[in-house]
Amino acid sequence: MENLLAEREEELRYLREQGGAGGLEREEELIKRIDEDDAKIQTLERLIGDAHDLPLLREKLAKCEEKLRSEISRVSQLEGQNFELVQEKEKALNDLKEERGRITELETQSRISSDIQNFRSKPAVTPDLNPEAVADMERLLGAVDRLRGERNGLRRDMHFLETESKFTIAALEAKITSLSSIPASPQDGMITAEGQWKEIKRLRGLALVCSLVIGHLETDRTKLEVQRNSACSAYEEKSNVLALTEIRLHETEDRLTTTIQLLEETTTQRNDTMSRL
Repeated sequence: MENLLAEREEELRYLREQGGAGGLEREEELIKRIDEDDAKIQTLERLIGDAHDLPLLREKLAKCEEKLRSEISRVSQLEGQNFELVQEKEKALNDLKEERGRITELETQSRISSDIQNFRSKPAVTPDLNPEAVADMERLLGAVDRLRGERNGLRRDMHFLETESKFTIAALEAKITSLSSIPASPQDGMITAEGQWKEIKRLRGLALVCSLVIGHLETDRTKLEVQRNSACSAYEEKSNVLALTEIRLHETEDRLTTTIQLLEETTTQRNDTMSRL
């Protein structure tokens, strides 16, 4: 090809030396052929150069194919990891939603616990459990015992008065009978009988007063016993409510502790998941 190019150049010089119009056309044609031949030569040189670099290109191609397969495998692995991360993210979101519900429930339980603590720290709110109510109850019990003692004393006094009045009336009646058998002036008999009947009326009036007083004391005692029973019932009811409330409080505190632990574990898992994302 180089020899042909040299011949073309030699022919071109010859035509330039000859000159003329035909020579110019021939010269242009030769220049065109020379350019074509030059392009062919460059193409052949590139092909020859590529032929020398073919093993290297094949090696590069093999490396590229290996790298491509490695990248494809890595992309597949990353896609699998991404799928797992998406699932973990969805699970974490669901857990977060559940934990938010638990937190809401815990806040409600915390408010209930706070109310219970306030209830326990303020015993004055419950009138049957404060010191004044206890003192009133003790006074009522003391009054009941005192009235019971007075009632028993009055009953003994009344029984004694009734017995005494019976003996007195019997003695007076016997005395009246004995006096009626003794002759005396009408005026003396009238005075004696009048005094005896006055004594009898006095004793009967005293017995009636004692009976009324005992009845009044019995009524007061009954009222006080009713008040005492009502206060005791209210106290027992409040004590039962307080005991039940304390049991529920302990159960709520246990559930709160367990839920807080679960919340901390879930928060740790969520943070780990978010850090991986």
